[in-house]
Parts: sequence; structure tokens; C-alpha cells
Amino acid sequence: MGNYFNMMAEMMKDWLALTKEIVKKHYILIIGFCLAFAVRLLIATIGANRHWDFRDLTATGLLLLEGKVPYRDIPVGKTDYPPLISYTMMVTVFLCGDFVFLCKLPFIIGDLLIGYVLYIFAKEWQVDSDNSSHRSYIITLIYLFLPYPIFESSYIGRFDSIPTLFLLLTIYFLHKEHHNYAGLCWGIGIMYKWFPVIVAPIIFLYFFKTNKMKDLARFLFITCAVCFLISLPFLILAPNQYISTYLFHLTGREVSTDLSIYSLYSYLTNDYSMIVRIISTTIQIIVLLGLFLSFSVAKKVFETPYVLIILSALFLNAFVLFNRIINPQYFFWYYPILLFLLFLQKTARRQLFLVIFLIINLDVIAFAQFWLQWGYRRTILTITLPFESMILYVVVFHVLSYVLFIYLLRFYTLNHPSVPLQVKD
Repeated sequence: MGNYFNMMAEMMKDWLALTKEIVKKHYILIIGFCLAFAVRLLIATIGANRHWDFRDLTATGLLLLEGKVPYRDIPVGKTDYPPLISYTMMVTVFLCGDFVFLCKLPFIIGDLLIGYVLYIFAKEWQVDSDNSSHRSYIITLIYLFLPYPIFESSYIGRFDSIPTLFLLLTIYFLHKEHHNYAGLCWGIGIMYKWFPVIVAPIIFLYFFKTNKMKDLARFLFITCAVCFLISLPFLILAPNQYISTYLFHLTGREVSTDLSIYSLYSYLTNDYSMIVRIISTTIQIIVLLGLFLSFSVAKKVFETPYVLIILSALFLNAFVLFNRIINPQYFFWYYPILLFLLFLQKTARRQLFLVIFLIINLDVIAFAQFWLQWGYRRTILTITLPFESMILYVVVFHVLSYVLFIYLLRFYTLNHPSVPLQVKD
């Protein structure tokens, strides 16, 4: 018994020493995460349960606790997403009880973990060997305190941070050649929200260009197994309703008041006909196909390790910018990757693009306020914005986003960044 306690004491001593070393080495990062969490939690209490998306999610969690079956017993509109978010909300509602604002904790935690993944990215792909830790801290801290992710995850209570986190982990594990983990993360991300599927062409191209077709088979098997096992109960109990949730966002929505350039056209011309949907879809397919073909013909497309991130960002960015509908939360899908890539530039250029990035942040938040006031006749913030301001928000978003998109495309085309990257061993 004495030996057992001595062993436990030694283990505790080693653990405390390791903890002390971590805190001493990364105290800036730890303080940053603590402050970011506190800020988000405070803002979550202000936003509380005032947004209908968040109310629907918590209502779904309550219905599951009552024994209801998603997609069969719960009305369409409250379960427009794959099942993992419903399960997450069920557990969260059960644990948080009457403290509704705490039900945003999964979104907040996902948001903070994205900041940590960006730190890992910056450490893995060192921008310069003498300043890598400093640069990693800056990227993470800027992300943690930029207004847009705080607004989405903490105030509004949207869960896009969770699938975005798993998409980033998929890219990271592919780079590390941990294909099993990559397939697992991709499947989980898809089972939260379908948009990680958008990067499928880039993932397939990665395996093809690196001659890892056997690894691709294993990767796809794990992803499909995760999706199938999670979907199986609903494919049995409510197959039609379950499948329709995946088609809803693709085919079941008209052009509406959002950040899309097509919605601006529809508003100005009062034309909401099918021709707008056909034109927008055609343009989007042409752009995405053109990008994919240009990546395919490049001989050494994945010779440098960060190219997988660049291509993923380009594809997501292009999909959103040319999509028929751009809701404010869509910006979240490629937002963290874009921030990371902007830090690969020289100081003067980086400052310019960070200013552009911040303006897009504020523009999306301002449009979200307009969208809530006029598009749905509901007000969350107390600031009243004129209806005509929609034109300004849409124009600013597209002009600045296209600037970043074109620069990112040029960044890839040159086949080398302006600051040499060094892969950490």
C-alpha cells in the first residue's frame, strides 16, 4: 500500500511539474483563451434565447428528451440539419436546464477550439523559424477576439463553429497522413452540417495527386461508415423526411434577402423567377469546375504542405461567393482558414488584408442586423438600420471578398508564398 501511494505521489509530482511548464511557456495563450471564454459567456447571456435558430435548436433538444424521433415527430423547420446537432442539444439542454444561455456552450467551445487549431496550424507551417511562436500567438488571439465569431457563436447561437472545427481537423490530419482520423472528422463534420462536402473535390484530388488511392478507399470507408451509422435509425424510422433535410438547402429555397448578389438583383428588379436560380447555379458550377480543372492539370500541386489549405479555402470561398444564397453564417465556413492564410504574407501586405478582413467582419454583422430587422421583421440589436443599407452591405461584402479571393488565387498560382514556409519536423 505504501508503494502505491508513493507511486501516486510521484505521478502527481510529475503532472504538476508538466502543468507548471505548460503554463509558464504558454501563459499568454492560456490567459487569452480564458478571457475569450469569459467574453463569449457574457455575450451569450445578453443574446440569451432571442434568436429563432437557437430557439429551434433548444426546442429540438427538449423534444428529444421527451422521446420524440427527429424528422418523424419533430416538424420540418426545427430539424433542417443532420442529426448530431440534435443529439448535442439534447445533452446540453439536459445538463443546463433552465440556464438557456449555457446551451450555447458547445458552439463557444467549438469556436475556441478553432482558435487552438489555428495555433497548431501556425506552429506546423512556420512562417519564419525565429518568430514562429510569436506569429502563432498573434493568429490565435486575433481570431479569438474578432467580432464575427463572437457574434455568431455567442450572441446569435449558431453552431457553424462545430462543423468548421471538424473540417479544419480533417485538413490537418490529411496533412499529417493520419487518414483514419481525417475520415472520422470529415464524417462527424458532415453529420453536423453538410457543407464540409464542398471540399470533396480537393480531398479526392489530394489523394490522386499524391498516389494514395488505397488510403482514399480507407478514408472514404470510415467517412461513409460514420455517416451511415449515425443516419441508420432515421433511414429506418423516417427515410423520406430524413433525406429531404439534405435536399432542403440545395433545392427547396428561393432567392431571398441575403448577402448574395442575386438577391440584390431580385430586390431591384422584383424578379424571383426560376431563371435567377438557373443562372446562379450555372455560374457557380463553371467557376468551381474551372478551379478544379486548373488544380488538376498542375503537376506539383501538393508539393508544398500548405497547398491543401489554400485549395480548400479557395473552393469554399468560391462556393459561397457564387452561391444563390449567402446567409451571414456561411462566412464562418472559410473564415478561419482565410485568416491563417493572410498571415503568410509580408507585414505591409498582411496589415492591408487584415483591415479588409475586419471590414468584412463588421459588414457581415451589420447585414445580419439588417437581415433580422427587415428580412424577418425581428430585431435583436437595438440599432435601427435603414432598409436601403442592404445594397451597401452586399456591395461591400462582394467587392472586398472578391479582392481576397483573387489575391488567394494569385497566391496559389505563383506556387510559392511571399514569405518562405518551413514545415516543422
